[in-house]
Amino acid sequence: FSGSAGYSIRYWFWYNFNDFPQGPDVEGSHPGDWEYVQLFFYNNNTLYQVNFSNHTGARKKGPGQVYMTDNHVHVWVGNGSHANYESQNPPDIYCWGPWCDEVNGFGPVWTCINLVNVYKTTFGRDNYCGDWGDGDGVFGPPCRKFSD
Repeated sequence: FSGSAGYSIRYWFWYNFNDFPQGPDVEGSHPGDWEYVQLFFYNNNTLYQVNFSNHTGARKKGPGQVYMTDNHVHVWVGNGSHANYESQNPPDIYCWGPWCDEVNGFGPVWTCINLVNVYKTTFGRDNYCGDWGDGDGVFGPPCRKFSD
């Protein structure tokens, strides 16, 4: 995304294994999981939207709906599911049948120190478009198609 309205930055997160503790074995746990958080800015560098990836797409939130410190957006990750949330107590947590994400804020804290440019790694540099997981369509950043 870029143009007269502004620009965006997408942060990708790779997880070796998706261990959704409440999900059914076939769908809840699987190898390979890519998730992202995308920040949208006007050309004057003002944040106007944050997309938090989850199981079925992206949770779209305005700047007043996210927690920030010193211009850094905070993200809470679902325990095992890796869905991204705007708070540790989101009002509309994702549920799949009787199974719901667990978000509690007790996991490790990541900072910008942990980030690397995905295109400078074998994840993105080789533009690999195959499946990263067990054949269920877990595609990496260079080959993902987005409608958000």
